[in-house]
Amino acid sequence: MEYKILGATGLRVSVVGMGAWQLGSVDVASAHRLLDMSYDAGVNLIDTASGYDESEDHIGAWDAAKKQRSVIATKAHAPQGCTPADIIASIDRSLMRLRVEMIDLLQLHSPGIETASRDDVFGALEQARQAGKICFACISEDAPTAQACLEAQPYAVLQTDYSMITLYPERSLLAYAQAHGVGVIAREVFGRFIFDREPWYWWEEPMKARSDQMQMLAWFARHADYSRAELTLRFVLANPQVHVALLGTANPDHLAENLAIAERGALPADLLGDFRAWVAAHPADGL
Repeated sequence: MEYKILGATGLRVSVVGMGAWQLGSVDVASAHRLLDMSYDAGVNLIDTASGYDESEDHIGAWDAAKKQRSVIATKAHAPQGCTPADIIASIDRSLMRLRVEMIDLLQLHSPGIETASRDDVFGALEQARQAGKICFACISEDAPTAQACLEAQPYAVLQTDYSMITLYPERSLLAYAQAHGVGVIAREVFGRFIFDREPWYWWEEPMKARSDQMQMLAWFARHADYSRAELTLRFVLANPQVHVALLGTANPDHLAENLAIAERGALPADLLGDFRAWVAAHPADGL
């Protein structure tokens, strides 16, 4: 497993992390099997959220020694109009469910610029940091809003969508994060495999439209010696501005496959060049 230093935090993290959204919908034994698999492969970052059903509870009940050697990231619900007390209450609830004394990365969960820029909201995170409840104040938000949030307050780590069909962060967000020492965690790195299916949620519709406009199925067919999972994951791993790519699944076979892909590292330069040329020839809205 390859490791990187997460921005200016000083934390040494694996280049792939365990995305624990799906863990919230499985039983505790299944969740622990997946956590063990990722840990044994060298994964040392686990990303969850207060709103991921039983995910925090399953992680909290997981092997204490392995948990202590991992970087735990979770998210606090931070809707428009939330108060500092709401943020602190969410942090306290996560601490209890995770069974830890300190959360390494506490991310505001898709707060929008109105909430993320507020001094009292960031002040609540700073209060929690000074009290030893969290180590770093972070944010989970998508481009272009994410950059405005980073410009408004000194968040230490950003989690954002980034994939072959979500290239908007390359316009300026990733460069801004790198220039300011902000760690970057990429989510939805597989593009939700939306390439040949209909959207399940309204927010998948722009992804599906971009995939169709880019003619991604035709590009995958050009490189049929590789699986779509390998092409999409290794594309993200090839970007030095990204520190961690999240692997989110409740299927042990898929996790094993993705961990094996991660061991192969970045997408080869010839494939990267071919993809960039394809994007230039097949532009899509929102890229």
